[in-house]
Amino acid sequence: MKKFLSILLCCIMILASFSSAPQIEANAATSLPNSIFIQQGYSGTCTLAAATMMLRARMYLSGNSAWSSITENSLLPVAWINGTGLRHSFTYNINGNSMSVAHSLTSGISISSLKSLLNNHPEGIVLYCGNLPHAVFVTDYEGDTFYCADSAGGNYSGNRRTLASSLLGNYYEWSQTKILANTTAYWYVSSYSIKSTGMSVNLGTDFYAYIINTSSWKHLTNINGNVVISAETGKANQVWKFDLQNDGSYKITNCADGLIMEDVNFGTTNGSNVAVYGNNDSSAQRWYITGESGAYEFRAQCGNLVMDVDNGSSGDGTNVQMWERNNTAAQKFQVWKLNKPGSTYVQCVSGSTYKPTVIQWNATSDTKCYDIKIWNGTYWQGDAYKTIWGVTGTSCDVDLPPGYYEAYVDSRNNFSATMSSNIIKFTVVDTAEPVNIGNNVYGSLLVNEPWINVTNVGNDVKLQDDDNYSLHHVIWNFKRQSDGTYVIYSCADNKVLTVDASNKNVYVKEYDNSDSQKWYIYGRWSGEYYFKPKNSSYVLSVEEDGYELGNNVCISKLNYASDQKYAIYEVDPSVLETTKPTEKPTEIKIARGDTDLDGEVSVLDAAKIQMYLVGKMELLGDALLAADVDLDGEISVLDASKIQMFLVGRFESL
Repeated sequence: MKKFLSILLCCIMILASFSSAPQIEANAATSLPNSIFIQQGYSGTCTLAAATMMLRARMYLSGNSAWSSITENSLLPVAWINGTGLRHSFTYNINGNSMSVAHSLTSGISISSLKSLLNNHPEGIVLYCGNLPHAVFVTDYEGDTFYCADSAGGNYSGNRRTLASSLLGNYYEWSQTKILANTTAYWYVSSYSIKSTGMSVNLGTDFYAYIINTSSWKHLTNINGNVVISAETGKANQVWKFDLQNDGSYKITNCADGLIMEDVNFGTTNGSNVAVYGNNDSSAQRWYITGESGAYEFRAQCGNLVMDVDNGSSGDGTNVQMWERNNTAAQKFQVWKLNKPGSTYVQCVSGSTYKPTVIQWNATSDTKCYDIKIWNGTYWQGDAYKTIWGVTGTSCDVDLPPGYYEAYVDSRNNFSATMSSNIIKFTVVDTAEPVNIGNNVYGSLLVNEPWINVTNVGNDVKLQDDDNYSLHHVIWNFKRQSDGTYVIYSCADNKVLTVDASNKNVYVKEYDNSDSQKWYIYGRWSGEYYFKPKNSSYVLSVEEDGYELGNNVCISKLNYASDQKYAIYEVDPSVLETTKPTEKPTEIKIARGDTDLDGEVSVLDAAKIQMYLVGKMELLGDALLAADVDLDGEISVLDASKIQMFLVGRFESL
């Protein structure tokens, strides 16, 4: 080893005296100040000096002002072995900060491999040619040209120069290709934990904000992956999430698409673009923020340039780029923090087979809507069983089959969601108590949404409205049996609602006292009634989940779809005495109160007025004119009441 050191010292002294070494000025694209670079203080310590520069660079790029305190002497105790050289791995601690260095052997290195190393290690690496032997600190590259700092004396140390112009180049005919071919090892920073000092401000972490060019008050905006300025819209593409890193830099994520703000291609030349890309944890996606409120500057970790509005323009769509620091208004920004939605507290009343679970929560601040996420089992174990998006109120009814569930509620605004402070755990029980609507009830049976009649159409049962069929065909008589079921008679022909269990079809036929004619009614109230025949586990439904007039009524497996939920609109049976159970009306006559224009005034005309008043349906043209029964120029509940009183004989005419 003594012979090795003597040869090394001799080579350095001889080569340092050569006057033919090219003079390289610091390129404008350099990412490090020349003060980072040092001349080795001892003979034979080129690897130690290069490692010192590498750690100084790492501290500098992490925004810690203690970088200047790192010297060969401070590094010597942990990194150097007398008689052997630089340790293959070591950890250096300074002021509570820590950097670990690792070593790798190689037989030559390609341009692409060295570029990859520098992309992953923007502080640079120590490159060693063991046949000379000599080491330099490789800092960066432009195109296929690499730059370094050389600790050798004379003309070599103290600045950034091309790798080919280093002392290594003097030995290898000023050829970068030959230097790379003769590379035998390199050292790199394998991990670090560095806190920023005054070189970079700490604005906190895990927060959302607008980034605003202060002079124009235009917001940084993600437009199809490119970053521009534009006037405030409040949309998510103008909102950025800030996450503080261990080195004091920030990862800045756009809330519209989750992509990361980036200095494109590790740009180190004026005009390099700023855009958003997928997360790659590179130095191009780490930003140091310096300055003060209203005058913040953003510097990408991969270089010395700062974020800049092109030409200082204030026009919407002006591009955002990287530029050398010039202290102009184009480079000054405000970080305007935005509030996350508040965290709500959730409660629930668990349901049963035919009754929904009611989930309720507290209203929260800075919230646009709420998302309910439900797991059939433990939450976050697999995908959510059901998610209800965008609820604007503070409660939600959820139909769920029997089982154990866990759920929570996210409070959400345009850019962020906050999970509720608690998880609700509940069990939907497999029990059902039939509803008792009365012993002898007359009324129309309607699919609750969109409020269409279940109609007796010549023994078939279909969806029809009362414009096409007389009152008798849409009114049913519900007679309660001793077992809690109902036999449901059509008022058109006194036939009974029946299910064919073999093909799931529903029709009407004469009463035969079979279970296929007996129906349990379940649910909370009219509008949420489920009709289940005694001879089947299926429930009343509409074929193909459709709501077109003429669709057949059938039974199908319980799925809580809206075509399985029914309303009973009760009527006084006396109204049936004023009409005949004809298959279809023979004449249409427009009269006051005849809102369905079928030539008759019936309880359904009153019902249409009531549905119109609550927004369930529209009345247009002659139907709207007919609805104004009292001729006061307005449609009101009084018009519906007057029809009802007419039907029970309180008025002789309308």
